[in-house]
Order: sequence, then C-alpha cells, then structure tokens
Amino acid sequence: MVISPAEPSKPRFLIHPISRENIATGERVNFSCQAFGIPRPAVTWFKDNRTVAKNRIEEIKALSVLTVDFVEQQDQGRYWCEANSVEGWNRSTVANLTGVL
Repeated sequence: MVISPAEPSKPRFLIHPISRENIATGERVNFSCQAFGIPRPAVTWFKDNRTVAKNRIEEIKALSVLTVDFVEQQDQGRYWCEANSVEGWNRSTVANLTGVL
C-alpha cells in the first residue's frame, strides 16, 4: 500500500476566539484559535489592527492562546488571529473585550 502525502490546503480555523465582553478589570482572560492547513499555517494575533506581542501568546501545536493576565482599560478592543501559509491566508472571527470596573 502506497500512502500519498496529503494535498496542500489553505488555512482554515477549527476554533475561533470567543467574544469576552464585560470582563472585570484585574481579571485574567484567554482567547484561543486553532488553525489547520497543509503546510501548517503560522498564526498571528491582532488587537485593533496591530500585532500582539509574542510574549502574551502560547502555541500548542495548532492551538494558539492569547492571555491577558490583568485586564486593564488599554486591553479593551477587538482581537482576532490570522493564519498564513504558502497556500493562502485566513482570518478568524473578531472577539471584543470590554473591561468594567
């Protein structure tokens, strides 16, 4: 039996970040996304059209987790992840984070 290599495919998301509205300031919040494709895509996180610092992101195989340890006023905004590979590009849904006192 000959096993052929998997066909290249564009990135797609299995898990999209979930909107986290009205998080108390000082609380911790995690956003997750999981992207697949062949080859495996690189995932980049964004907040309000700017890339998020890599030290806030943990990668576990195809799962990417963005952590905000202590939600503050400046953490409020729109978050999403993008998956890129030589086969294409895809963007997750947008999650909104609103901090409340």
